[in-house]
Amino acid sequence: MPRLFETKDDVQQLAVKMRVDISSGPTDLQDILTTLRGLPNIITVSQQGSLSPAGPSKEWLKALVKFENTISVDLITLKDQIEKLPTVDLVSFKAVDGVPYSLAAAQKDFDVARSKRGQAHARSMNLGKYTLESTDYTSLRKYVRAILLNS
Repeated sequence: MPRLFETKDDVQQLAVKMRVDISSGPTDLQDILTTLRGLPNIITVSQQGSLSPAGPSKEWLKALVKFENTISVDLITLKDQIEKLPTVDLVSFKAVDGVPYSLAAAQKDFDVARSKRGQAHARSMNLGKYTLESTDYTSLRKYVRAILLNS
């Protein structure tokens, strides 16, 4: 019987630091993590350590995110998508696969994703277009909650 194996070549582990506003209640942090898990290409999200103060009614949250880096969703796009989540106003990638984050490497990745080759690959794999313009976070949040409630 043939077996399927997940390839690990395109899965990256990101150390992320986010500034979040959790002033409206303790459930907000869970909502942030749940919504983050619902973004395209996110595999897992885990909080790393406790929250630390970041100013009035804001906290720093450190998380470890496993992310499938494909031609249609890259590090720069992912960073922008996370910053658009409700209550998140600042995101910093600290490390990618244990190596300090490099904006130059992320920009190269971004450029490849938007090249003719990258777009052709996305079309051939029927990946769709996951960009800030095509992401409706209210719908995404409702969809993720519905999945969790029905699990």
